[in-house]
Amino acid sequence: MNKTLYVIDGYGIIYQSYFAFINRPLLNPMGQNSQAVFGFFRTLFEFVRTKKPEHCIVVLDSKTPTFRHLEYPEYKAHREETPQDLYDQIDVIESILEKLGVAMLRVNGFEADDLAATLAVACPKAGFRCTILSRDKDILQLVNENVSVLRGKNQELSGEEWSRENVHESIGIWPEQMVDYLALTGDQSDNIPGVMGVGPKTAVKLLSEYKTLEGIYEKIESVKGAVHDKLLAGKENAFLSRRLATLDNAVPCSCEPSSFQLKLDTKSALPMFVQQGMKSIVQSLGGYTPASGTQATKEKDSKGKADTDDATVETVSSGGTVSTPGGSALTSTRPGTFESILSEEKLHKIIKEATAAGIFAFDTETDSLDSMQAELVGMSIALEPGKAWYIPIQSSGTNCLPLDVILAGIRPLLENPKLLLVGQNIKYDYKVLHHAGLTIKTRLFDTMVAAWLLDTDAQSTFNLDDLAEKYLSHKTIHYEDVVEKGSLWNLSHVDLQQAADYAAEDAD
Repeated sequence: MNKTLYVIDGYGIIYQSYFAFINRPLLNPMGQNSQAVFGFFRTLFEFVRTKKPEHCIVVLDSKTPTFRHLEYPEYKAHREETPQDLYDQIDVIESILEKLGVAMLRVNGFEADDLAATLAVACPKAGFRCTILSRDKDILQLVNENVSVLRGKNQELSGEEWSRENVHESIGIWPEQMVDYLALTGDQSDNIPGVMGVGPKTAVKLLSEYKTLEGIYEKIESVKGAVHDKLLAGKENAFLSRRLATLDNAVPCSCEPSSFQLKLDTKSALPMFVQQGMKSIVQSLGGYTPASGTQATKEKDSKGKADTDDATVETVSSGGTVSTPGGSALTSTRPGTFESILSEEKLHKIIKEATAAGIFAFDTETDSLDSMQAELVGMSIALEPGKAWYIPIQSSGTNCLPLDVILAGIRPLLENPKLLLVGQNIKYDYKVLHHAGLTIKTRLFDTMVAAWLLDTDAQSTFNLDDLAEKYLSHKTIHYEDVVEKGSLWNLSHVDLQQAADYAAEDAD
């Protein structure tokens, strides 16, 4: 099969783009939020440039409740309502896609993933391979010899196409086991319950031995200990969760791959990008730019740096100092500086010290920029300069403390109104912890808000990396220094000490 249909999860990129710029919103000349529009099309055009697709379609979620909502009203019910300024941008994105001539598909009652599944079935019959661009875990159930998944980091869509072997190497199961895996673990982002008390490691172990959900329950008596009891108590939820996680590959729609040929009509779309004030996109498409003195958006990348900023900083991994183009020296954290907490005794000791101090810095590590979908990977606490700890929740090859033990241990600290918590973009941490069942009740000092109050210049950036360089002359460990760019991995997949150095440094 020489032809490939690329299927793009539209809302996935839209949401990722919006939340990637949440700390520094982008506004168009009309004063309206435009970060989802900018991020989506920057991602789309970079994808077209690198992959040069001949056939492509953007699949979109239903505007009405789906069959999953009808079976399980709690499905995705925990999510906050879509921000109005994000919702307003969806129509703009669809209008520009129409002008560009990019095929779109939406079927009310079904999710974008169901449409991707239907197209994945249709492609081989038409002599096409299918590559799906999505970061959703459940989409991995579709991977086979004719279907791959391209999973980029944040808004990016570059990187390796995931095969069956990639899925197994990363998660420990085969694609056809993914629905059974989600039946056991649940999916916090979709509010799929799973079996209470069964986590990823246990699910992988069970599926390695029994292969399927039916296989587990057929031989339930051979499962020992607490897991046996949890499986029995959660049997109904397990099969419900599998139904919710299983993608419908027979959605009634027109899905002939050859009809989705991509021929970008950039000329027709240019005026809309000009209207949005997206100067860099207009230039990249070979169009004119607004005249000097007209209002235009100053687009920034996910790190908050202007597109025209040529400043560079040398990356170091051995600690010490580095030089910037301006000649100033920056300090950097040496590897092995910070410690991980893997015992209840140590956890309680640090919580006691933080409580006695009255003030502490705190940060969370997750697997997503979207606070509504993010799952906790770890937490960090710092009490004084150079003294910080990382509490891993998920870490490959490490016996982490159970999440319920960690939450129980840290709850008295985060719910103590007499204490002062220092953090960066605390709203994000608040939402993530709230979804995990813990509400921050301390007094708060947000360094991002404080930085903005000190410097409200429209061209300033307020991400932690830039603030550390500006105010502390410190070169931080960047996420890409620890987790390979474009991979499916997150902080839970890397060496624990590397994760601790990165995460605890943020708190420090």
